[in-house]
Amino acid sequence: MSVSTCSSFLFGKARIFSLCLAAAMLLASSFISSVCAEEMDTAYVPVIVFNVDAAVKAHLVKDGNIVSESIVEISVKANTEDTLKILLKKDEGNSVMQRHQNAPGNAPVITNNRRGKISLSLPAQIYNTAELTLHSINGKQILRAKVNPTETHGNISRRSLASGVYMLSVKSANGHSFSTRFTHHGGSFNIIVMFGGNGNFLTPAPAAKAAASVTDGWVITVSAEGYIDYVQKFNPVKGRENVLQGFELKIDDGGVIEDSFTDERDDQVYGMALMPDGKVWMTENLNYQFPPPDTRTWSPDSDYRDTYGLLYSWTAAMEACPEGWHLPTREEWANLACAATVDGGGSVTGMCSNTGSTAGTRLKSKTGWTSNGTDDYGFSALPGGNNNGVNQTLANTANGYWWTATEVSNNNAYPRNINGNGTHVGDPGSTSKTQRYSVRCVRNN
Repeated sequence: MSVSTCSSFLFGKARIFSLCLAAAMLLASSFISSVCAEEMDTAYVPVIVFNVDAAVKAHLVKDGNIVSESIVEISVKANTEDTLKILLKKDEGNSVMQRHQNAPGNAPVITNNRRGKISLSLPAQIYNTAELTLHSINGKQILRAKVNPTETHGNISRRSLASGVYMLSVKSANGHSFSTRFTHHGGSFNIIVMFGGNGNFLTPAPAAKAAASVTDGWVITVSAEGYIDYVQKFNPVKGRENVLQGFELKIDDGGVIEDSFTDERDDQVYGMALMPDGKVWMTENLNYQFPPPDTRTWSPDSDYRDTYGLLYSWTAAMEACPEGWHLPTREEWANLACAATVDGGGSVTGMCSNTGSTAGTRLKSKTGWTSNGTDDYGFSALPGGNNNGVNQTLANTANGYWWTATEVSNNNAYPRNINGNGTHVGDPGSTSKTQRYSVRCVRNN
């Protein structure tokens, strides 16, 4: 090959290489621009639904009409965080929410000092009455409390909270909501709530029927079969700085409040009601008699049984609740007592068995006690006393005792109790499983 031929060949190769390199750079530039454009024009909104698998949909409303091309929908698993990816036009996602995020006093501000104390500052005009809920990362409700600006600040505490990741959610009476995650390193836990600021958030719609009132802006809808839709107006922000949206759906009862349950085993009818812990409890003691020759239940006579139900050993109590119901754990009783105490304006500590708790008064029936209760939720606790499982004597008739599903050992388990003149739900500690106590059942989720 001659020198000129060789030079021409090398020049051709170099030109091809240059063209390929230029094309590659153009493609890379186009890809980077595309990625940047997506990042710039996309709002990444984290969402979580605590209690049920659900469909989460977001769409834009203009002049009262849904912009069909804006609809984004995802399916989320219960208690699992997922992300809505919302495409925004260049004139969207800048104003309302960003102003609220950047303007002091207009948005909730939370500070976690990593020593078990959280400071939460809420704008008073927006969160004129606020409900705080704390869930574990797997969706279990730990506490619920109500606060309002008339108190200037509130103090919500637990004597002991296990280490882990938790979700704190705040909802106002007019539908505004705010959620955040944090890590707790175990031990005592305290939330200090303070009110201040002015705030100008747009009012979201907290119920399905309110969707029609949204004329402009972004709307997020959470729905699941058998549950009431949750519809809320919100303001997505470009990028990944959006606040986590947390939801808990309510069961759809078709507009009729279900207040009774028939046990198919013996056709006995029990009252039931939604309690402040968010669970449905029976509003009377269980009265199911196991077929003979089972002798693990007891009552002194039929009149007692008609009023107070049967008394059960622990092993019988564990098997006694009908299908779809269960014997509540010690912690479930504590959650009920804590929720009732907080709902009444009290403070929360430990198992909510402290004498400062008012849960006993709020859960007691209005009659039948040495010191009657207010029965605020229809729980209608009565003093059924107990039997020791050895003789045929009814004891402690001024008090009420209920088994929990929490076992201590092969021989012992935990009950809960309310004293005749007490104001709290007691936690008497480890007790022999042979004792006969009353049973309240909780409906399964």
